[in-house]
Amino acid sequence: MAVAMRFLVTSIDPITLALIRIGTGVLCLLPAAFLTSGRPFALRDMLPMTLLGVTFFALFTPGFGTALKYTTATRAATEMALAPIVTVLFASALGRETLTRNKVIGALLSFLGVAFVVSDPVTSNPLPHSSLIGDLIVLGLVGLIAVFNTLSRPYLKKYPPIRVTTYFMTCGWTALCCASIAADLVVPLPDLTSFQWLVLLYLCTVVSAIPSFLYHWALGKLEAGQVSMTLGLNPISAAFFGVILLSESMTWNLFGGLVLVLAGIFLSTLRISTDG
Repeated sequence: MAVAMRFLVTSIDPITLALIRIGTGVLCLLPAAFLTSGRPFALRDMLPMTLLGVTFFALFTPGFGTALKYTTATRAATEMALAPIVTVLFASALGRETLTRNKVIGALLSFLGVAFVVSDPVTSNPLPHSSLIGDLIVLGLVGLIAVFNTLSRPYLKKYPPIRVTTYFMTCGWTALCCASIAADLVVPLPDLTSFQWLVLLYLCTVVSAIPSFLYHWALGKLEAGQVSMTLGLNPISAAFFGVILLSESMTWNLFGGLVLVLAGIFLSTLRISTDG
């Protein structure tokens, strides 16, 4: 996802890209959501579900696209790998997961790894310290993921996940669309090459609708910390494709930070699997 978005944000405004991506995801999931049977949403659940959908989907995708205008895909994906650890800490603070010694040590390793990444300047940025803007946006989005993962889980357990996912995405898209029109933030889609159209199609379907449903389905079955551990795979693919496709550099700071973050996630995963 990070590499595809990094490739496209050089040509497409992040808000416009978010509207296309989320809107396409809704269209892909809507037929299955309508055909899926299950208990209707209770009125008392509608407001918190709406707030969760609006807060997450209206902020995350355009926010991540904006961050990638300032930083590299590899760097952003490595920082985003903090999400599992922050999710565990947030869920533990609410009493929804058990905080163990391995989770604490894993969190410290992951935070140390991100410190390594942030200390590494992005020499390709024309503005001094501009990568710090991207770093701060990504770290803010990490907190958003942790809150969403933890608070959305009860509704994904209570109702069919595909209907809940579609509802979340629809609320987020509607809010983002209304806000963008009101603020006149939507810009016309530029002329894209055939390859850019293919990447956009890939981003809107393979990397949007399908993973969103599977991720939220898993949230309804497992602890939020367990599910978010899958985000630890993102930096590996982002590092590989970022270097190959975007000519991003792999520095020792970035490599060391990536290793520490993945080690922290692995250590936390060991404890989670042992706890059952």
